[in-house]
Amino acid sequence: MRSVQSGGETTKATMLAREMIEMMRADVFDSLVSGYNGVDTSTVTVTCPVTPPVSPDSDYNKKKWKCDMAASGTQDSGRGLPGGRGTIAVTCVDFAASSPFNETSDPACAKNTRKVTVTLTWSAQASRTVSLVTYVTRLQ
Repeated sequence: MRSVQSGGETTKATMLAREMIEMMRADVFDSLVSGYNGVDTSTVTVTCPVTPPVSPDSDYNKKKWKCDMAASGTQDSGRGLPGGRGTIAVTCVDFAASSPFNETSDPACAKNTRKVTVTLTWSAQASRTVSLVTYVTRLQ
């Protein structure tokens, strides 16, 4: 029974990480570093459930993510993650034309590629972690 529950939590964590990546891909490319790098849901203030804003809210995606992660009654309802916490790191990177799989740092953010790492940690019986890494490029 515990392995089924553990597997379900890992699946939920993976889906929640993927949800945030998709929200970020739909956001303005130039705001990825300033808007998401260093996000930690433990510092996001929100009353759940959150509803879509009438006027633009740059923090809506973070609030929604936190509410999705911390859905009440996680053990009984099957929603959210017990003790769930999410973090995001966004860095500017470049790939050399001569070696397209050789990632290099782009401290000035002059290039059009961002490396996004989304990590979820939760604690049901023991602390567990899922991380997804992807690259987002500017659409021309």
